[in-house]
Amino acid sequence: CFIIIFFLMIRRPPRSTLFPYTTLFRSFLAKKNVPEQAEQVLLSAVKKQPRELQFQFALGALYSAMGQSEEAEQQFRAIIKQEGVNPQGILARNRLASILLQRGEHAAATDMVAEVLDENPGDPEALLIRGRLAFAARDIKGAIADFRTVLRGQPDAVAVRSLLASAQILNNEPELARENLRKVVEQQPENVDARLALARVYMMLQDEDSALESVSVVLQAEPDHIKGMLTMLEIRIATVSWVAGASV
Repeated sequence: CFIIIFFLMIRRPPRSTLFPYTTLFRSFLAKKNVPEQAEQVLLSAVKKQPRELQFQFALGALYSAMGQSEEAEQQFRAIIKQEGVNPQGILARNRLASILLQRGEHAAATDMVAEVLDENPGDPEALLIRGRLAFAARDIKGAIADFRTVLRGQPDAVAVRSLLASAQILNNEPELARENLRKVVEQQPENVDARLALARVYMMLQDEDSALESVSVVLQAEPDHIKGMLTMLEIRIATVSWVAGASV
């Protein structure tokens, strides 16, 4: 199993931010408890083949999955220094920008993304990170614009579509959020968070039946789901308010 994961990690790093490097390794390491082994293998590979950037990318992803963001940053900065604005240097900037965003260093992440977009204004990974930065800064319209741009090139990107729906909710666009969340649920029927978010959007639209149906799917699969039960309670309370308001 370790060999399979290692092979996946040393492949040429894909440009799409949606490839689950960090998620893959975090899950694997949590189950197998082999971070030291993986680190030593990759360190040896980097030492023996310093020009083979896939090993440096893999090591940076490993450190990120292990929660060692400073070590990951060092790896990606080394690639940037070595590659400049070549494609692999651009990719390393995106990886580093994601780390900076996760650490809450938004100004530094913004600068890093700007460097990428200066070279390639349509870079989807950079646009996604910029959208997330805008969302965090409550620049909702800016976030929506970037998420939409990414989705035009990657229409099956469920995580991006969920982010777009969240931004549309904050922008008081429940109808648009509803359509995007429906698409997410169609692509991922098991996505509980999307179903509950969709239920809340139905509540915004005062569509009680659809809201109840969305939550019921969750509770049928997991009757003791806390968030599901709380959402059901919210719907019931909201329904009473709608009835009371209509009778005035």
